[in-house]
Amino acid sequence: MKQKDRSLLYLLTFTMLLFSFSSIFAAVTVTYVNKPLPYNQTGQTITATVVSTVDIAAFDLMTEVTSLTGTAFGTVTAVGFAPPIANTFPSILKVRGGTPDTTRIYGFDANTPVILSANVTYNLIFTVTTSCKLGTFTLADGGEWVVPDPDGYVATTLFAGTDGVCEVPTIIPGTYTVFNTAPIISVCPPPTLVVKACELYTYQFAATDIDISCAPTADFTWSLIGDPVDPNMAIEGATGVFTYDPPAVAGVCGLHTATVVVTDEYGGKDTCEFEIDVQTDAPAFTSCPSLNDPHQHMWDYWGHTLFGTVAAVDPDAVLPSNGCPVALSYTGSIDGPGTLTVDPVTGAWSWPTVYNNPAYLGEHQVTIVVSDGCKTATCTFTVQVTGILATIAKQHNVIQGHYTFDSVFVYAGPDQELGGFDLLIAYDASALTLHEVLVGSEIGGHTPASLLNWEYFTYRFGATG
Repeated sequence: MKQKDRSLLYLLTFTMLLFSFSSIFAAVTVTYVNKPLPYNQTGQTITATVVSTVDIAAFDLMTEVTSLTGTAFGTVTAVGFAPPIANTFPSILKVRGGTPDTTRIYGFDANTPVILSANVTYNLIFTVTTSCKLGTFTLADGGEWVVPDPDGYVATTLFAGTDGVCEVPTIIPGTYTVFNTAPIISVCPPPTLVVKACELYTYQFAATDIDISCAPTADFTWSLIGDPVDPNMAIEGATGVFTYDPPAVAGVCGLHTATVVVTDEYGGKDTCEFEIDVQTDAPAFTSCPSLNDPHQHMWDYWGHTLFGTVAAVDPDAVLPSNGCPVALSYTGSIDGPGTLTVDPVTGAWSWPTVYNNPAYLGEHQVTIVVSDGCKTATCTFTVQVTGILATIAKQHNVIQGHYTFDSVFVYAGPDQELGGFDLLIAYDASALTLHEVLVGSEIGGHTPASLLNWEYFTYRFGATG
């Protein structure tokens, strides 16, 4: 037997024999304070308060850890007093492993009569490592233990007062619930993420947990929840890598809600909810009548159909995985009567006018809009309808070297009055030669003197006349 064990044994034995018939007992109470503890954590502390009504000269305290539910357990790794006990050697001896697990704490000092003062609350601090199992365990009186020594000393919980009284104290057990601490998502996107359509978006989630994983691998499982979950969203269960692949369909832009959940091995959860704002690059017109000249407009005689084609491109990135960009769609309107028709696929447009309907006369603005389902671009230009139409007749089977007449017709609507005209006519000089220009019968016959109210009629050849 070690010297300090023998000394403590002799002191306790002497006081017990000397005062075995005494009716005076030192009131000592040891109370283990209940406390919840996270599982699989080192450095957890459990407090037992020790209070005596008399000064204590020596003590021997046995503490036993016993599982109650769920095989939860705590292993005592160190013991200390607060306030500390000066000039003594309170010791901790692990005497039984497994379940139950008993810890022996004892102390005395031959040179210091009082090591625990009367009416002072001492906190006996147990440092504990909790197990990987959830449930409850207790700290209570450890009963007897035969010290593994040839002398076979039996250690029990006992306190010896300086007044010669030796007593078994009142022990109030403590119950300790080993619980799971839910993880916390430590890396979560901002409330609104801006994501480009047609581009694969990736985000790495991360979480922390004060519990130390008891599993050989990471104890986190990542998942998505929703009603329903967006089929274009995914997250890897083991790594927390989140991906979002916006589909190549019109209208995909806007806000989409995502909720990511992390779960630990005991079902503790934390969530991260955010919105994904899907945006696109707006399409751009490459062909529009007013694209290069804002004053450009086209005109025609009423009763005819005005027509043309516009074109645009989508600058969104092209990813083979999702088939971007989406097909553009064209729509249009006109601030005049009738109906403007626009082919939604090709951008070809047409506007038929009605002859002799004054509502069609004048300038009208055409607006054609192209959309990628999210953003739009606009092409505007002016069309003009007039009640005056000039045409040149076609001549067939004319023999080379012979003379022929070709007619120029000018038509005016019922509300159109001509105050004059100036016609510029181009022709191929290698194929024909112009000799003279005569007045038609509709405006005065072939004699210049019969031009009625016309002030003059003349013509010139060449660019400068």
